[in-house]
Amino acid sequence: MGYELAFVASLLHMAADALAEARTAQAEIALHAAAAFLREHLMPWVGEFLDALQVRADTPFCRGAAMLCRDTLRVVAGFPGESGQ
Repeated sequence: MGYELAFVASLLHMAADALAEARTAQAEIALHAAAAFLREHLMPWVGEFLDALQVRADTPFCRGAAMLCRDTLRVVAGFPGESGQ
């Protein structure tokens, strides 16, 4: 899951850089790519994985990290402009 999240982070970073330089078309491409990757490759299985992690975690920190990751992915996967299809 770490590599998948790093890939999404790099796409979001590219989008932020493009927006900072007023390259809105490139930012839009990066945002749509991040959303598509999340929707097609990560979201189908990550909820079940994070649920299992939260249940089996030995520490409150790990349980909290699983909850934070799940909620963050829900927000990022549903940012404006994405239809979810």
